[in-house]
Amino acid sequence: MRANHGDISLSLPHCFRGPIIIYSAHERIAFSPVLKGRIALHSDVQNERVYFVGERPRRGEWRGRNENGKDKVEEDMGIIPEEVLDKLYIGGKHTRVWISQVGEENLAQA
Repeated sequence: MRANHGDISLSLPHCFRGPIIIYSAHERIAFSPVLKGRIALHSDVQNERVYFVGERPRRGEWRGRNENGKDKVEEDMGIIPEEVLDKLYIGGKHTRVWISQVGEENLAQA
């Protein structure tokens, strides 16, 4: 998602699990109370914030999959593969960001 000189308000499904990457020069980012309990700030470096929603991957690795949806190393070792993670990119200039979960009150209107 991208918005310049505007606001972004979105609701994530309850099953969302993975990183949220927000590119913004402003610190006007708000998460709903329910989502705050499921989210952790991973990094905050030069206008890029990376949050993680939900349980971390078992081995703490966020790597890709092969064309079959399986990690090659896991496949060779007989390890149960990790579920594929969701990913959300948000960017903009002079943008406020409100993120909640489906069914919660819209933070932009609160």
